[in-house]
Amino acid sequence: MQRPDCLMLILKCLAAMIVCAALTGSAFAQSPNQVGFWYKPTEPGWGLSIQQQGSSTQAVWFTFDAQRKPIWHSLQCSFIGNICAGTLVTANGTPLAQITDSTNFKVQQSGTATLTLTAINRLNLSYAVGNIVQTKFDLAPQDFAAPNDIPLCSLQTAARVNATNFTDHWWGAGAQAGWGVQISHQANKVFFGWYSYNDTGSATWLVGIGQVDTGLQNRFTGELYQVPIGVAFSDMFTPTQPQTNVVGSFALNFSNGEKGAFSYNLPSYGIVNRTLNIERFAIAGGATNLCSKRPQTLSLPVGDITPNGAAPACVSDAPITLNYVANGVPAQRLDLYLPNSANTNAHPTIIWIHGGGWIMGDKADVAAVKRLVCKGYAVASINYRLSGTAKFPAQIHDVKAAIRFLRANAANYKLDPNKFASFGSSAGGHLASLAATSGGVADLEDLSLGNATTSSHVHAGVAWYGPSDFAQMDAQTINQGCGAAAATHGRTDSPESNLLGCTVANAPCAAAIKRANPANYIGSNTPPLLLMHGTQDCTVPNAQSTVMQTAMEAASRCSTKRNVLGAAHGGAAWESNSAQDAVSAFLSTVFAAPVGFNCVRLP
Repeated sequence: MQRPDCLMLILKCLAAMIVCAALTGSAFAQSPNQVGFWYKPTEPGWGLSIQQQGSSTQAVWFTFDAQRKPIWHSLQCSFIGNICAGTLVTANGTPLAQITDSTNFKVQQSGTATLTLTAINRLNLSYAVGNIVQTKFDLAPQDFAAPNDIPLCSLQTAARVNATNFTDHWWGAGAQAGWGVQISHQANKVFFGWYSYNDTGSATWLVGIGQVDTGLQNRFTGELYQVPIGVAFSDMFTPTQPQTNVVGSFALNFSNGEKGAFSYNLPSYGIVNRTLNIERFAIAGGATNLCSKRPQTLSLPVGDITPNGAAPACVSDAPITLNYVANGVPAQRLDLYLPNSANTNAHPTIIWIHGGGWIMGDKADVAAVKRLVCKGYAVASINYRLSGTAKFPAQIHDVKAAIRFLRANAANYKLDPNKFASFGSSAGGHLASLAATSGGVADLEDLSLGNATTSSHVHAGVAWYGPSDFAQMDAQTINQGCGAAAATHGRTDSPESNLLGCTVANAPCAAAIKRANPANYIGSNTPPLLLMHGTQDCTVPNAQSTVMQTAMEAASRCSTKRNVLGAAHGGAAWESNSAQDAVSAFLSTVFAAPVGFNCVRLP
């Protein structure tokens, strides 16, 4: 039988297991531990669980073999910087219907693997299994509770008997070595991956999803799921929705924070009311993880902005001009402005994307952003291929290539790879929003442009009067009172039509419009956005930013839209103190925020 109402949650949960990783010493760590599910959004059905305890790291890769049957591989390694490499093993053991001892537990090497943290909340998995050598790029953590309910984990050497969060790796211990459950406990829900063995003793896995029993804080009940046939690990680059079946039920009863009982019914395996004692699994000399709820907030200012006097100019050194695509075209260059050389810290970095209707403009147009250099930010002003020579998505391909180039060369220019923000105005605002929302979307990334193993993820986005949904622009222009003469976006010769290579007003262009709309890619990993728009803008109607804000709120993502009173499309209002201060305040707030923050908008 199946549960259609929870199928999407199951697929996400099957995609990856619990992460409780200290990542101490990693260049990308923001806190002692991270908690989340590592998965590839475009490839449902498989995933990676990581647990780091001090210097020791254990990762379990839940996937499918060449016969498309469930199998798991285990990696034990230690992070050196942002890389953790070691030998992959799998095992044979006692079938899950007969778990009583570990006499049949035999480990064999299955390959090698390397985990590479490429950015905050981004991970690459490279592996060699048999004659298959592949890399999975941009795995991301997937959480199933509100940000404030994602536990913070730390290595704990003292007793955990009073712990009330059960996130950890649990096993039968001693005589039952070779199997275990990796539990994620967020709010009143649990999810776990159960690695064990099938009737022939070969490695297999199931998933449990449940919630706390009413009035019983330490008891959780739910259903067990299995994917009987999946996509072989070597073929997973083609998205396929796996068939997910309910195969049984479970109960987790924790007597205290260190010990519990795992009860399960699996009728298809002939198992009724079986109970096994479990305890936390320590891979770090007796120490395991202690996880607890963390109060974290990101307070974003809201409200209208009244333009005031012009912000002071910023005098900086001449920029460094760089080719961000090796052997690329002249449009694939950037100017890098660096803060005063006396500043020895790594610089938060702004990727500035000029406007001009995607058909004109230049990286020299930096008046609106250069003041950030004097506030300690590095500013990379990029050119990109314009619509007269290349149609969408070439523009966002170039933007992401520039981001990858900057991150790959961060050490050379003292850039902080954990603090990247996309920022643009008008057409550049559209691309800045798209860069922020579409991280990991293969269709909007051309890895052949270079630095293919580096993430293009950004940690914040700022869009000034940027378009989002081209299909609504003409109606919104008229509704704003700008008159029919200004409603030209649907015409064949409009900037939007030139960008897409089709007439926006015509039905056959609908798919291209959707593809270019940054709101369509908003998801659980979308970073905070600042959307600023003039109230008198008749070039890109103000409601275009409202489209983005509404979509961000619907997805429970952190975003704030601020109207610039009386401002049109560009002009002096955007170089005022108040407009400039709004951007720097947003960026400094986001970059100082803890991992897993809860978004709060201040009046």
